[in-house]
Amino acid sequence: MRGAFLAALLCGALPHTASAQQVITPRIIDGDTLEVAGITYRLFGIDAPERLQNCVMAQVTWRCGASASEALRALIGDAPADCRARELDRYGRTVAICYVAGVDLGEAMVAGGWALAYRSFTTMYVAAEDAARTSGAGIWGSGFVTPAEWRRGVR
Repeated sequence: MRGAFLAALLCGALPHTASAQQVITPRIIDGDTLEVAGITYRLFGIDAPERLQNCVMAQVTWRCGASASEALRALIGDAPADCRARELDRYGRTVAICYVAGVDLGEAMVAGGWALAYRSFTTMYVAAEDAARTSGAGIWGSGFVTPAEWRRGVR
């Protein structure tokens, strides 16, 4: 399967979401996943809180996963996304760096404090995460478990 994906990537057969003829606004699945024209894209290099994940601020629980989804929705607005495929993940999603109006959505989510740099895959967003953590942006103003820990059942 990976070989077919790489062949399609090299031949230009994988979809690019923005074109002059067709403008499709992405559907937000969660803070690091969107769907464009029936294709599910997982944003490369970031890990956002899961949709149902909660965080705690001043002893008050809040829906930080839903807030991360809303942050991605606000970044995109009604604009088309240009997603540049990198690989397929184990769930069959296309892992991509996606841009809206030239803005890297992954970097913007990390810089806003709505996602972590996924360091096991890349260090490209570490500086943005460090700045967000220092400023207490987004989830960094809260207590939280990492999205990876949350998926493993640590709540």
